[in-house]
Amino acid sequence: MTCSFKIRGVANQLVRRPTGGHFVTMSAGNYGKSFAYASKHYGSKVCSYSGVRMPVVMSVAHAPLAPQSFGLDVERVSTTALMDVVKCWVREDNVTFLHSHDDMDVIAGHDSLGFEILEAVPNPEVAAVCCGGGELLAGVAVALKLSGCGGTRVHGVEPEAR
Repeated sequence: MTCSFKIRGVANQLVRRPTGGHFVTMSAGNYGKSFAYASKHYGSKVCSYSGVRMPVVMSVAHAPLAPQSFGLDVERVSTTALMDVVKCWVREDNVTFLHSHDDMDVIAGHDSLGFEILEAVPNPEVAAVCCGGGELLAGVAVALKLSGCGGTRVHGVEPEAR
């Protein structure tokens, strides 16, 4: 497995696309790992672009769970040119861009955690959720609110920098 919650959103994202599709994203992190892992299950061909400042820990030599270890081709390009490179590839090779967090299918996939919270605590007063890119927070909030927990306060949290 990918050791990341991102698989929830990526699986939902890919299941809503044609089997065997060709996709590109921008991630060499946890989304990239999940993207590669899920693509094998759904028979999709995938590639990812990453900024040249990708952390060393995400390279295959340093992490057996790096995206490349799941078969993802990660191309590193200048961070300032990243979106232009992806747009060019989409245009020239007829692939579909899948965003790592700004995507309704990703958010909907993360609502499963909200339902798991409700199984454990049927009417929570507060839910504290990692906010990162916002997709997990949004998915949990939607699940809680649409399940009749309109009074539940949902807070985005992040660890304090050191």
